[in-house]
Amino acid sequence: MCKKKSPLWGLYLFIACTGLYAQKTDTAWFKSRSVILLEQFNTIATLDGKAKQQAETAFRDSLLQVLKTYGSFQYQFDTLRNIGRISSDDNRLRIFSWNVPQKSGYSNYYAILQYCDKKEKDCYVGALYEEPGILKRAPQVTSDTNHWAGALYYRIIDTRYKGKVYYTLLGFNFNDILTNIKTIDVLTFDDSNLPVFAPKMFIYKGKPLNRIVYEYNERVQMMLEYNSSMKKIVADHLSPSRPSMEGQYQFYGPDFSYEGFEFVNGIWQHIPDIDVRN
Repeated sequence: MCKKKSPLWGLYLFIACTGLYAQKTDTAWFKSRSVILLEQFNTIATLDGKAKQQAETAFRDSLLQVLKTYGSFQYQFDTLRNIGRISSDDNRLRIFSWNVPQKSGYSNYYAILQYCDKKEKDCYVGALYEEPGILKRAPQVTSDTNHWAGALYYRIIDTRYKGKVYYTLLGFNFNDILTNIKTIDVLTFDDSNLPVFAPKMFIYKGKPLNRIVYEYNERVQMMLEYNSSMKKIVADHLSPSRPSMEGQYQFYGPDFSYEGFEFVNGIWQHIPDIDVRN
């Protein structure tokens, strides 16, 4: 049976499923559940207020239950077109993330982690619970599963240092009507296979940081990607349209130069200038 590990994690649901792995994967069952999940997700857009919030929570919890079932780690869930799904290169971590726009112009963010061994004999499933506004209020506060910054994750970068695997996450947040935000966070798993957002994994202009946050005008595009041939994270350098607007991020955008990070001795070291022409 599934054992719930919850003493230190509050509302965070982190499930170790070890008794279900003798069963055969039921593809037809997952397909039928995916159809139901899609209908449930589409209903959210038709609701308002408290009913909408309840429907958002119900969808997350329904998806959690499906992902606790043996065989889910191998199932693609392609029917859930509006739910982001990315996997690590070592095929141990998969992240589902999505947002639900609100009338206020903000969005609610949701994410579920699946972390399994290669044979899916020991698999953990858990949700991240958003703390709205943390990226603006306290961008360097280390997230945990109950106080998550909220992002749509689109890339996992596997790195290893002294035998420990670190999963660097590139994410996007719509923020508000003036600016968008892109983030870099580092996730790892402790000796009990519980998720931890690793602190002080970045050195930026000589300072240790817990998270990298780029905020910029919502009408422009910002590039933040991992270049596998260079083995570097590469980003557009952002600057204000006028020097007098420094710190007013609604006026920030790419200035046609590039910066980034390189993983050196277990830390992402900032590189202020990168030549991307080659």
